[in-house]
Amino acid sequence: MTVLVLEGDARQRWAAAELQTLGYSVRFVTKEEYADGKLPCGADLALFPIPATRDGVHLACSLEKPPPLLTLASGGPARLFGGGFSSDFISRMRHSGREVTDLLSIPSFTEENAALTAEAALGVGMTAAGQSMRGLSVGIVGYGRIASRLCRHLLLLGARVRVFARSEEARLAAMLDGADAYDTALLRRHAPALRLLFNTAPAPLLTLRVTEKLSDCAIVELASGRENITLPEGRGDLSLHFAHSLPGKVFPVSAGRIIARTLDQTMQIEGLRKT
Repeated sequence: MTVLVLEGDARQRWAAAELQTLGYSVRFVTKEEYADGKLPCGADLALFPIPATRDGVHLACSLEKPPPLLTLASGGPARLFGGGFSSDFISRMRHSGREVTDLLSIPSFTEENAALTAEAALGVGMTAAGQSMRGLSVGIVGYGRIASRLCRHLLLLGARVRVFARSEEARLAAMLDGADAYDTALLRRHAPALRLLFNTAPAPLLTLRVTEKLSDCAIVELASGRENITLPEGRGDLSLHFAHSLPGKVFPVSAGRIIARTLDQTMQIEGLRKT
């Protein structure tokens, strides 16, 4: 069974290597090869990057003019894997006779990916803070898969963790994990005590009204992007660190292997053997 692995970040090369170890015939397609919007013929599967697109239209890659995802996929194999596909894209592909598997919809994959992301985020935060986590006052905004794992890592290292979440259920989960938990409305009140702050919430919660109260604090942004965080001008004691595309940047080997193994497990569940 032949798999086309499209070049993306470093995870794709490690995924290709792991697929070969698992017994697949692999053709790695460089960005220069697919720049014209065409994929090589004769393959059974195609593995797209994760996420497959960032703007909802073009393939997520480092090309100055990336090809449209729909055009690329329409000329490819009948079985497509990747992550972050839109429902419209999946519908169009299935209408054309292609089957699509979004790895980000598979619980086992998202759990393993979240664990790696949390570990990578911890490393980014420790470097940004420039000091030991033991006794450090750390804040986490949001409490989903990544944040909960990050919280537990921090607590094991001796940090004093405060979680800020909108839902009562999330706050209860944080308290059960051993952190102090508060509504996001109380971010401004607790901001002066924080020396490291992780944002995992895709919402503009770190407004100027909140960040102006921070002091000697490193902020690690994992979710919402530059436009959703406003820092006061002229504050050298505050630093902002964007930690997107984790864990691909930090743990490409482990992340790539998870991608390959999830693809293989999916094929095995469907009863399709590697030949």
